[in-house]
Amino acid sequence: MTPNRLSAERLRAASAAKGASRHDPAPGPFLTDIAEAWAPSQREAQPNALGRAGQPDEIITAALMLASPASTFTTGALVRVDGGLH
Repeated sequence: MTPNRLSAERLRAASAAKGASRHDPAPGPFLTDIAEAWAPSQREAQPNALGRAGQPDEIITAALMLASPASTFTTGALVRVDGGLH
């Protein structure tokens, strides 16, 4: 387990112990302003199940769901929003 992942799991456990929810969206490649520096071949083909990079609204949708009443019984979630990269 990587140090970052272990830290995230500890933070989620500590938050739950205090009655708070903590979620960690784990994004894959997204077509943001930073992606403009990618080579065209990187923007067009991605090594994930969907074969494309995500759009910013796709990560926003996941974050909004985790922040909404729809996730009241969800805690400590690591949500991969990566097009099937993992």
